Amino acid sequence: MRGNFILAQPPPKSCGVWSACSTTSIRKVSSLDDHPYKGNEILKERGYSDEIRRAIMSHAEYSGVTRDSGWKKLSLPANELAGFITACALVKSGKSLAEVDAKSVRRKNEDKAFARA
Repeated sequence: MRGNFILAQPPPKSCGVWSACSTTSIRKVSSLDDHPYKGNEILKERGYSDEIRRAIMSHAEYSGVTRDSGWKKLSLPANELAGFITACALVKSGKSLAEVDAKSVRRKNEDKAFARA
């Protein structure tokens, strides 16, 4: 995921936090519609730049933030990938990202039954 963010212009300084922040904000709100706004608040409180916060907001079409730059254009697919990898971790016995490797993610991606679940 970091490699994709590096290809965006300009390269983001804190790309490693992106998907973790998005997932964290989902857990802290009762509605998925509110999660980008809550995530934005969390990141602002923690001192993250407007650039990072706007990129995260842009993955939700209803936020009104357009995907008009390289980094913002990556926000939606990065969010989807982070969610898929998290789902792969949740079906492991320890429910840990440490148990997930690229090979198992590829297998799950090809497993139509996993996608339906």
